[in-house]
Order: sequence, then C-alpha cells, then structure tokens
Amino acid sequence: MDNEHVNTFFGHPLPFDIYSAIFASLVLIGGLIGYFKAGSTPSLIAGISFAIILAIGTYFSSVNAQNVYLLLVTSIILGGMMGHRAITSKKFMPAGLVTLISVIMILRYVTIIVKHFFIK
Repeated sequence: MDNEHVNTFFGHPLPFDIYSAIFASLVLIGGLIGYFKAGSTPSLIAGISFAIILAIGTYFSSVNAQNVYLLLVTSIILGGMMGHRAITSKKFMPAGLVTLISVIMILRYVTIIVKHFFIK
C-alpha cells in the first residue's frame, strides 16, 4: 500500500486513524456524562448513535486514509446541532466544546480531501 493511503503522525505511520477514534470516544463519553449527570436520555442516545457512526467512519479511514466522507458528514451534522444548542443556551459547555472539536475535525477532513484531489 502506498503512503498516501496510510494514516500518519508527523510522517510516522499509524495502525489506524487515531484522531477520529479519539473524537468518537469523546462523543460517546459526552453522551454518557450527559445521561449520568443530568439524566438526559437524548444525550445518551445521541452520544451512542454519533459515536457508532464515527467509529464506522474511523474504520473506513483506517483502511484508506482518504476515505473520510462519512466522518466529514457526521462531523458537520454534529457540529451544526451542537453549535445551535450552544448558541441557544448561551453556554460553552458542553455544546460549545463539541462544536469546537467538530470544526477542528471538519477542517482535518477537508484538508485530507483537498490534498487527495488537488495536490498531487
């Protein structure tokens, strides 16, 4: 497999897409915290659902580092939902933090796509 299809960290190959795996884990932990701290069943369901979708996307991007489309779409939806929630609640935690992390991941995925299609 050539290097453009491998996840790297400062040029060192990684066995899987660690950044997306961490993102999926944070989303799951956030849903669990929302449920146990505030008794929010919607937080639990959303956290588990988005974490599963992100985990599937992490698998796809681990097999081929350029296959980030599911991760990108999921991050846009999650970032949009949580961004709206942060704005309406006027609180940074937890919705603002999830929005910020989602935006960072969106930028990462867009960069991967742009490098693949436009920078050869």
